[in-house]
Amino acid sequence: MTEKPFSIARLTSGTFIGATHALDIGAMTIFLYCFREREKILDLFERLCGARLTVSYTRIGGVKNDADAQWLEDVYKFTDEFPMRVEQYETLIDQNRIWLRRTKGIGVISAEEAINWGLSGPTLRGSGVAYDIRKTKPYGVYHKVAWLVPKGRNGDVYDRYRVRMEEFRQSNSIIRQCINDLPGGAIMADEPKFTLPPKDKVLSDMENLIRQFVLVTKGPQTAPEGEVYCATETPKGELGFHIVSDGTGKPYRMRIRTPSFVHISALPRLCVGSLVADVIANIGSVDIVLGECDR
Repeated sequence: MTEKPFSIARLTSGTFIGATHALDIGAMTIFLYCFREREKILDLFERLCGARLTVSYTRIGGVKNDADAQWLEDVYKFTDEFPMRVEQYETLIDQNRIWLRRTKGIGVISAEEAINWGLSGPTLRGSGVAYDIRKTKPYGVYHKVAWLVPKGRNGDVYDRYRVRMEEFRQSNSIIRQCINDLPGGAIMADEPKFTLPPKDKVLSDMENLIRQFVLVTKGPQTAPEGEVYCATETPKGELGFHIVSDGTGKPYRMRIRTPSFVHISALPRLCVGSLVADVIANIGSVDIVLGECDR
């Protein structure tokens, strides 16, 4: 259950960057098409957990609440239609001569340079490096579903765009497989030292009320001393957390490795030899969010 919302969130991110990137270069229609699907996904999020963007759905040991059969059926219906929508996006701009002139041969970076700069996600895969943490170090259920890692060849704006188009199809396939193989059972692990108790028990039992209070205010009290780095593959690239523990419920130190912070550092390199107008194309192709860059 946990992985399915992650894959759907990848679609919302992809439709957003596809829409705004194309709009920045001058393609208006695809912006409206992409937001048509994005709104449908956000409506599904709202029905599942009450929020559209900041869903806060996952929990330590599980998820906030279960999904009903109607919600799963509606998601499956959406995945039936979505591949045809991707074809519409491609029909609009894939071979458009203006789009090709603004993206082909722009912002080229080789595979070796991309690795040296620390690029990740579609920005790295556009240069021909088939690196995806979900494949190299699988987590969740990614090792149980069949999917491919799209990659480009030339490392330009166009290839980074094409990688994202193909990732639409792969994410759509992952969602369908997850729904087909979704097991029954509890949505939260029974681990009192780490997981919050059910809300009905919190409201009716003093022991569970105290347990929730301690977990929320102090954190799990059994974290071992030491340090760990954990990374996941987000739609923009590698999101990593480096945590140093002193044995208490809160980290002694923590640093976050965000893809946008790394990618914006490489932006001057991508713009070498290009026109000023191509800066916009390069920014859109590496999918920067400035909130991630404010370190």
